[in-house]
Amino acid sequence: QSPEARGRRGDAMAPLASALAIPTSLTSSPTRRVKRAAPARRPRAPTRCGTADVSEESAPTKRSVVVMCHGVTPHARAGLFSAANLLQGRVDVWCRCVTAGLYLSDDVRRDTVVHLVMQSDDLASCRLVSVDGARVEGLAPAEKNVALLLQRAMQHASLDQLPTLARDAPGGRRSRGGDGTASEAGDGDEVRQKSARNERRRVGAWLGKRPGSAGPVPGIAVSDHQSLETCLRDALRGCGAVALLDVDGDDASCVLARPPDNPDDGDGFAVVVGDGSGVTPDERRTLMFVFGAVLMAMGGKTLLASHCVVLAHAALDGEEARRRRMGRTPTSS
Repeated sequence: QSPEARGRRGDAMAPLASALAIPTSLTSSPTRRVKRAAPARRPRAPTRCGTADVSEESAPTKRSVVVMCHGVTPHARAGLFSAANLLQGRVDVWCRCVTAGLYLSDDVRRDTVVHLVMQSDDLASCRLVSVDGARVEGLAPAEKNVALLLQRAMQHASLDQLPTLARDAPGGRRSRGGDGTASEAGDGDEVRQKSARNERRRVGAWLGKRPGSAGPVPGIAVSDHQSLETCLRDALRGCGAVALLDVDGDDASCVLARPPDNPDDGDGFAVVVGDGSGVTPDERRTLMFVFGAVLMAMGGKTLLASHCVVLAHAALDGEEARRRRMGRTPTSS
């Protein structure tokens, strides 16, 4: 039916609708419904993870969390540990300290670097594993996730040593001549060369399955040092104030209110904490007499290392908030 016919029909029914007191709008020709435009959606506020544009006046001081790790075997230093059994070698302590040092409720502390200092049993060398909150990728608060990232980074830094360490590990494949038969049977140079070639292939295939063969982890740096002092110097670079957490130290509020002891070294603040074994006397002397560390207490009781890290962050956050209120917040480097 054409629009004109529908219009005439509506006009013809108007007198009848008037007599019956029916609204004319109900008898008029139907009109096409117009879709109402959806109201404009208000832009969502950016999440806290995306708010990186902080002014220099309110920028936090760079922080370093240094964890002194003890009893670390050569195999654990090379990343040859099981992520399914983190209690072995106390890898769980490393992971908890990394999580406590870097994570907020819904964000990562991008102004913080967590350093794991791993001395060898004979004190002949020291390995430093540094996790940078501003650059690390793939990190999650779960201990197993942290362990897998540390394992990959540490294995990648020791790829040339992994086959030897794996053979010498308890329960590992012991070193044998070639494939274990050629050198014993004395079948000639050709057999020995073939056995050596097969061994290299097996080693290459084994290495290809290790997490470290996937490459380094962005934001996790691994470096080896000849002494504890050089290792700590690398970890404490840019920190003008160093606090060694100790139950017999001064209260945190008193320590943080003091000016930096070595302002020429930078405006960063470093917190040093021991693992389950605490801090050795040699480490204490090196930190206090070489790097000017002061003893700082997080209460009057001995706490877990990861808990100490959280409380130290809270004390630093409170001191920075107090300085902001007073209008003399230090600028970030």
